[in-house]
Amino acid sequence: HITSEKYAQLGFWKLNKTDIPCNPIHWFQFADDAAVISSQENQNQILLNRFTVWCQWANMIIRFDKCSSFGIKKRSSKSIQYQPKLFVNNKLIPRIELGESFRYLGRCFDFNMSDERHKSELCDLFNDIISKIDQLPLHPRNKILLYSRYLLSKISWNLTITDISKTWICETLDNVSTKYIRKWLELPISATLSNVYLYENKF
Repeated sequence: HITSEKYAQLGFWKLNKTDIPCNPIHWFQFADDAAVISSQENQNQILLNRFTVWCQWANMIIRFDKCSSFGIKKRSSKSIQYQPKLFVNNKLIPRIELGESFRYLGRCFDFNMSDERHKSELCDLFNDIISKIDQLPLHPRNKILLYSRYLLSKISWNLTITDISKTWICETLDNVSTKYIRKWLELPISATLSNVYLYENKF
């Protein structure tokens, strides 16, 4: 049984106020993306077998190269990540390495159910785009326009599907954007952007 609250998003929840853990058996399907979740490895294999039969009936091909398996189990009194042995069409499903994460519908899941991978990808994307904007031979007004209309829309998806805090955004991304905007507007290092007013209809 996995009773930790952080795994609730995977379907592990408590039956009632007595904290009795449930044993989930879920088959999630969104368009052509599927996920099978269970509390026991053998139950998962049974559901995978049914999923395989259903795909054959629906004339759908399982993309084995896009499949992966991820396991969490109890050892003594602690939950640990492990690599389950699950098969599709007699082929061992590629197993997620210990400490690594997998992605489903854009969201990354790891053992700690953290957003670290999203934060890393977000930083890389943000820094890459804003540095390219900085190198363009454009008027500062147009650079700020690209920042507000293009860059912010590019990172909005990651902020929608994760639980990244506003504090992290302010301490990480805001510091980067402030440096570039101050540079574009030729503001002194002591200046704050709170004194800069950009009309919404123009920027």
